[in-house]
Amino acid sequence: MSLSGIRDMSLLTEAPPERVPIKTYVFKYNEELIREAIDRELKRNGQVFIIHNKVIDIYEFADKIRRLCPYANIDIAHGKLNEDELSTVMSNFIDGITNVLISTTIIETGIDIKNANTLIVDNADKFGLSQLYQLRGRVGRSDITAYAFFLYGKDKQLTEDSEKRLNAIKEFKSLGSGIKIAMRDLEIRGAGNVLGLSQSGHVDAVGYDLYMKLLNEAIKFLKIDNQKNYDDFINSFDTVVDIDIDAYIPDDFEPNTDSRIEVYRKISNCKNEEEFDLLREELVDRYSKIPFQIENLLLIAKIKNMAHSKYIIDMKIKIDSIRFVFYEKANIDTTSIVRIIQQFNGNLKMISQNPLILLYQNKNINNINKILDITKQIIDKIDIFEKTVI
Repeated sequence: MSLSGIRDMSLLTEAPPERVPIKTYVFKYNEELIREAIDRELKRNGQVFIIHNKVIDIYEFADKIRRLCPYANIDIAHGKLNEDELSTVMSNFIDGITNVLISTTIIETGIDIKNANTLIVDNADKFGLSQLYQLRGRVGRSDITAYAFFLYGKDKQLTEDSEKRLNAIKEFKSLGSGIKIAMRDLEIRGAGNVLGLSQSGHVDAVGYDLYMKLLNEAIKFLKIDNQKNYDDFINSFDTVVDIDIDAYIPDDFEPNTDSRIEVYRKISNCKNEEEFDLLREELVDRYSKIPFQIENLLLIAKIKNMAHSKYIIDMKIKIDSIRFVFYEKANIDTTSIVRIIQQFNGNLKMISQNPLILLYQNKNINNINKILDITKQIIDKIDIFEKTVI
């Protein structure tokens, strides 16, 4: 609801004084790594959380850890212990009598032990992203550097979603990254039943993108407080460019998600040819060389910007054809349309007047760069009257 603009959202981005980010690692299960992590924490008189979320074999797992670290004082906590037993286990850990606690996810929330600064999560690929984030929050509760190790089966093939979750928890380790974790979780799992794919009402009927567009328009309408805002709302439109080419920022070119999003934002904010050229220079200066996918992205963004200025709301570009759909309220100089049609020797036709739709077809063209060049030529030749919206 906040992302849609229905509700406001406040973010707490300042960490408590002297708090430091938790060093986060994702590895295949490795007993030597577990032993070294426990050793390092105990040598600085700290304590360790180990999460093993299967009660059925948690005691067997604890025996394995005891063999690895016979000098550690190990105890076990899980939901099948009675209240007194669980209370004793937790009291011993809080008092420092126990220095390694092997537990299920019952310690996920409400545990604040400043001396516990190493977390090891077994079978981390089976947890949700929010769970991983909450578990990581059990350590690093003071000014001491904390470590979190998320382990998955050494012989296990991760699912695509599991890999995304583990990459996210490793990537977003700075203080105050909870909102970024939540956004990534939204990307991985979808928006839920209200706005997600399982919606059987309006979303299912019109599609998620169009539903969100309609929802945003409704919100803007409810916020209208004067005639100018009303006129702007009535005369507003979007431009959609549909073309089947690779136009994106590759992950291996810029691994940092925040940096990729920032580049996308800068591209979407460019308003003219000069701004696009300056942005390209900035990217070349920053990265030395940019891949063809980004070159395509800049070109498509340029064309979309040109089309929007000529009140084109939809363009479908194929290797040998272009379809232009104009905003129905646009006050277009029809003489310029006739002139353009004549210049393209029968390849450009008007197939509808209201809304105005133009179709360019040329079966002799089989080069996407050539068709994009023709697209720019046609858009550039269209004339719009000064008072363009009726």
